[in-house]
Formats: sequence, C-alpha cells, structure tokens
Amino acid sequence: MIGVSLSAASLNLTVFGATINVILHLGFLVIFSGLLLGLHRIALDIVEGGDPSLSLLTYSIADGPAYLLALTLYWTMVAAGMLMVVPGVFVAVRYAFFGQILASKPISALAALREAASLAENRWRALFSLFLIAAALNLAGACLLGIGLMVSYPVTLLATTQRFCSLRREAEL
Repeated sequence: MIGVSLSAASLNLTVFGATINVILHLGFLVIFSGLLLGLHRIALDIVEGGDPSLSLLTYSIADGPAYLLALTLYWTMVAAGMLMVVPGVFVAVRYAFFGQILASKPISALAALREAASLAENRWRALFSLFLIAAALNLAGACLLGIGLMVSYPVTLLATTQRFCSLRREAEL
C-alpha cells in the first residue's frame, strides 16, 4: 500500500516537473524569438542608414510569439518539403524573408509568410544563390567551433536584409 502511494506521488511529481520544464522552455523560446526579431530590426536599421541601438534588441520581445509561430511554420514546411529535397529548398527560399517582414511592421505570422512569398515570386534563382552563399558562410563559421558564427551570422543577416530592402523598394514602384 505504501509502495503504491509513493509510486503515485512520484508520478505526480514527475508530471509536475515535466509541466514546469515545458513552461520554462516555451518562455525561453518566446524571449529568444523576440531577441532574434530585435536582431532583424537592428539589421534593418543599419541597412536603411539609421542609427541602430541595442535597445531595439529587447524592444521586440513582445513580438516573440509571432516570430516563434512563423519560424515554427517555416521549418515545418521546409522539413516536410525536404522529404523530396527540391520542394524543401524551394519553400526555404520562398518564405525566408519572414523575419525581416515581422521586424519591419506589426503583422501576423501568416501574413508575414504570405508577404515573404510574394516578395520572392519570380526571383527564386537569385534568392537561392544568396541563401546558398549565406548558408555556406554560416556553416563555415560553425565549423570553426562556432566562434566563426560571431562574424558570419551578422554578415549574412545584413546581406539578406539588404536584399530584402531592395526587393521591398522594387515592389513599391
């Protein structure tokens, strides 16, 4: 009888611990997504000739859930497409600008993905080349014990943000 009670208490404690673990991880992901969105805002500020500030990094934490949802949908579509390789690469390139779109204006995750697709329309080859070079640079940075990412990630973020801004200007004309 005591063994059953201890077993039930242990199970309840395990469920409670797992629940706390999931809540803390989701909180971390939301905050980290907001910080990533802040990096995109800083990159947009730099590319557009503004005076970037570190306060932009934490300014976007409230928009973290939208970025996390868009990121989850993006990687789910890419992973599903990778089952046949070419569709996964196509999807990855087509929707890649969702972060810059979310950083540039208040918009929902789905609307950002739709707008990213419209920006990439009829420009797939050029964008594929850009993202292939960016991926290669970041892979090389990761191969250097991850330390190279401190250089390669900001460079590739600025390059892709520059391309995003030029595509956005073209779309406005």
